[in-house]
Amino acid sequence: ILVVVADPITGATEEAGWLAVHVNANDVAVHAAYPKWFITTLLFPPETGEKDIELVMDGVIRALNEVGATLIGGHTEITDRVNDVLISGVMIGEPMVEGKFITSGGAKEGDAIIVTKGAGIEGTYILANEFREKIAGYLKESVIDEAIRFKKMISVLPDVKYSINSIGLSNIHAMHDVTEGGLIGGLYEMAYASNLGFEVYEEKIPILKPTKEICEVLELDPLKLIGSGAILIAVENSMAETLIRSLRERNINASIIGK
Repeated sequence: ILVVVADPITGATEEAGWLAVHVNANDVAVHAAYPKWFITTLLFPPETGEKDIELVMDGVIRALNEVGATLIGGHTEITDRVNDVLISGVMIGEPMVEGKFITSGGAKEGDAIIVTKGAGIEGTYILANEFREKIAGYLKESVIDEAIRFKKMISVLPDVKYSINSIGLSNIHAMHDVTEGGLIGGLYEMAYASNLGFEVYEEKIPILKPTKEICEVLELDPLKLIGSGAILIAVENSMAETLIRSLRERNINASIIGK
């Protein structure tokens, strides 16, 4: 079995190449697979210099080393069809448990819904990194610095590995990473794919302090903020508390937010 995913990064950030690898690696991980091989297409606007391309590729290589995957091919082009860097990635992975995988569409009625870490992890990092000057007048430097450190939480490989090791693959019915559309979008996608509805309690959703404060300043909804770094897990209800304890013992915050 191979798990194959595709995800783009649009809009230049300092770490666009790094993010491109991690968002694709996360897409592989939530299928209970290890990311192994990466292919990327890079489209740059006409004013691009060699250093700009090197910056993106440096991020790609650093991230691949972090997730244990290899760059096996791709394409780089300068074109007037784009006005900002566009990075399209394809990640290929192999199952963590031989012959088995998970989809976002396997949730069952009565399953507990667990979220790891919190809402808006990736968005908080990007906003703090890209709009530091805009928000600096409203927030303490320590809050912005903490938000930038969210970068360390964007990979969900540990979340997935520890979940499977803790309660076994058979007790995990569906997993979905929180990306565009935020936590609300992720919940909807998982429920829609599973042909079910969901009941979630907003007050139980973890929102970390930097996320809350940055969203207040910029008038954003943290539950709709792009959220790589968190995963939604539909788990056998009787195993939910065991999984929560196991993840917290490994310093990965996790909360039951609904069913």
